[in-house]
Amino acid sequence: MRHYTRRLAVITFFCVVPYLATTQNNRISFWSAGNSENGTISMECAQQARIFMNSAQYFPEPSNWRFVIVCDEFTWNRFTRESGQFQPRVQVYAATNLDRRTTFIRGWHLTHLDLTMGAPTPERVVAHELAHIILNTLDDDLADRQAIAWLEAADLPVLPFFEKPTPPSP
Repeated sequence: MRHYTRRLAVITFFCVVPYLATTQNNRISFWSAGNSENGTISMECAQQARIFMNSAQYFPEPSNWRFVIVCDEFTWNRFTRESGQFQPRVQVYAATNLDRRTTFIRGWHLTHLDLTMGAPTPERVVAHELAHIILNTLDDDLADRQAIAWLEAADLPVLPFFEKPTPPSP
């Protein structure tokens, strides 16, 4: 991946706020076009962090990892384009960079779940990304199989996850 974090900072105002240090030395930060310069986070970002933490509690925790919740769609779309993660007809819910020990979570999806479109639950997204980390793999199928195993072991719903194309723009 390119140096997308630096270019994103130049293009979009965002605020990175350390939110949580866990026992495994992990960090949660936020990127948002709407956070204030004094480091306070929006209610939306705080709600997304709660959902992320509630989802993550069921699965193995990596150590020394950075999780970035990208709180709004404007910043998420900018991130996916700048990082090379953009896929025109596929919804991207998260991205993990194993080399940089960083995972980016699409926060808007955590608070605006639409299961009618075949979107994964927040638990499924978090489990899938944690599987990439724990297994140290970029293989989506392998990560998803592990995520499903963790979801089943935690007695959480394993809903079908369909990578439906987004409707074409008019």
